[in-house]
Amino acid sequence: MYNVVRILLAGLSIALLPISAYAGSISTPIIFQGNSDQLVCIANNVSTSQITVTVRIKGFLSTATDTCVLPANDVDGCQVFLNNAAGQCRIIIAGLTNSQVREVARGVLFSRKITAPFATDAVVQAQ
Repeated sequence: MYNVVRILLAGLSIALLPISAYAGSISTPIIFQGNSDQLVCIANNVSTSQITVTVRIKGFLSTATDTCVLPANDVDGCQVFLNNAAGQCRIIIAGLTNSQVREVARGVLFSRKITAPFATDAVVQAQ
């Protein structure tokens, strides 16, 4: 009897694991450096509530990550930078599904020069 209860509890905890710990995300296509020196990823809150967002540029050899609390209808955003690398931007919000993240957050990844003429090279939107 004890073993049956143990097995049932283990099965129940495994079954409920995806419900208790998940995070939704939106991401951009990959930008390859080209003539640029730096990638910049920015996430904004477009909802009427405060959110905590993790912004990550995942490069081929390195990663840059920051977590920010963004107020409602935020205009400053949460930003992260990665120098001399190709990469993809991911905007992650714990406790939300991917479709819910699409409703409350907007994101952009762009590449730019960090010396004169400070030109922007490529821009892609997170979806």
